Amino acid sequence: MFFIDMLISLIFFILL
Repeated sequence: MFFIDMLISLIFFILL
């Protein structure tokens, strides 16, 4: 499941 990893990465970037 690479999609979930990408989603988490995107959310993390926005949070940062």
